[in-house]
Amino acid sequence: IQVFDQNGQYLAEWPGIMASGMDITEDDVIYVADYQLRLGIVIANANDFTEIGFIENAMPEGVTVDGMGNVYAGEVLPRNLKKFVKN
Repeated sequence: IQVFDQNGQYLAEWPGIMASGMDITEDDVIYVADYQLRLGIVIANANDFTEIGFIENAMPEGVTVDGMGNVYAGEVLPRNLKKFVKN
């Protein structure tokens, strides 16, 4: 993942992740679907990529988060939509 400003200037990079989908919440938490390298959903601070969590047992191609903090992962194989409920 690479970050650029509105003028196209390179700002930062998040190595070691192969993102296939992502969602950034209003409180600047980024959820990244990574089914190729990490095999799960990486949860991090969107400002500095400090990891704050990881959801296993998913092979996500896409990810989104609802207003309650529940995470949804779309999986191509085996054609699933998984919901991870926030505790």
